[in-house]
Amino acid sequence: MFEECSSGGVTPVDIRRAINWAVDNSEQYNISVISISIGYFIIYTDGHCDGRNAFITIFNGINLALEVGIGTVIAAGNGGSSEGIDAPACLSNAIPVAATKKDDTVANYSNYNELVKLFATGGDVDGGGWINTTEMGGGYGTTGGTSASTPMVAASIAILRQFLDAIGEIDTLDPFELEEILFQTGDPIIGLPPESWTRINVQAAVQRLIDDLVTPGDLNLDGVISTNDLLLLFANWGTCPDCNDCPADLDGDCNVSTSDLLILFANWG
Repeated sequence: MFEECSSGGVTPVDIRRAINWAVDNSEQYNISVISISIGYFIIYTDGHCDGRNAFITIFNGINLALEVGIGTVIAAGNGGSSEGIDAPACLSNAIPVAATKKDDTVANYSNYNELVKLFATGGDVDGGGWINTTEMGGGYGTTGGTSASTPMVAASIAILRQFLDAIGEIDTLDPFELEEILFQTGDPIIGLPPESWTRINVQAAVQRLIDDLVTPGDLNLDGVISTNDLLLLFANWGTCPDCNDCPADLDGDCNVSTSDLLILFANWG
């Protein structure tokens, strides 16, 4: 947070210093993603804006962060354009984020174009449907716009990274591969083609990682199928209370039974 700056007082050098701090302290604080809800109110419609001298320092900072595995998520801006996005979201190796309203339609204030893959809820700013958030110094407040959408995507990437770390696969996927998983598992946006844009669905994204990386039967996600997993399966024996959230249901029939037990034993070890 730039506490001493107004909304228009943050310079590219300030942003670069913040990125450098995140990189320098990444190991101490386990930093895996950077969230930037700042834009310069200049909509770029001709692709990436890497060649703009004003933003070279941020561009280099984003690349420096990427070298240590940190993705940089940036708000696409609130100019209402469907053809361009703000700087610095338009820089290569940034992950730009646009906004939907709470009904999964595109927010009328949101910028987006072909550089954007991910939308997240930014609230119905024109209708009073703001996003609840925490505030500096404690307490709660409200916010909206792509500045609200961006930390949702950054947090989603952090959750996916945390899951990868828990199963011993932290180096398996880079930030752009995680962006792609969030895109592929996202929900349709009303009025937009799903092959181009989706609204993030974190639960679906985590489930994709489980399906792709976790051996069926590893219920405690420790990389080994053992007695601990067997006990978890027996603890959940019977009909699943929630068919969409029943990890011990290995065969997907909404019932934990002998068939699931056989799958677990088939992968023992």
